[in-house]
Amino acid sequence: MMKKSEKIIATIGAIIGFFIVAGLIQAAIVNNGGGGRGIIGLMFLGVIYGIRSIWKSKSNQDNSGDLPMKP
Repeated sequence: MMKKSEKIIATIGAIIGFFIVAGLIQAAIVNNGGGGRGIIGLMFLGVIYGIRSIWKSKSNQDNSGDLPMKP
């Protein structure tokens, strides 16, 4: 389980990394004449879902490893 400070650092890193990579991709798109901007939207969705998975609480999951018994 991650500490809260580790989650904050991972979230900030994901956001900064997204802006750097998106900026590089946007510059490449502009230099090649435009088009193909949907990839940045998909990357944004990936960052959002990644951040959600970082902050997701695991208290409601059963990690006992026991298989259900057959009647």
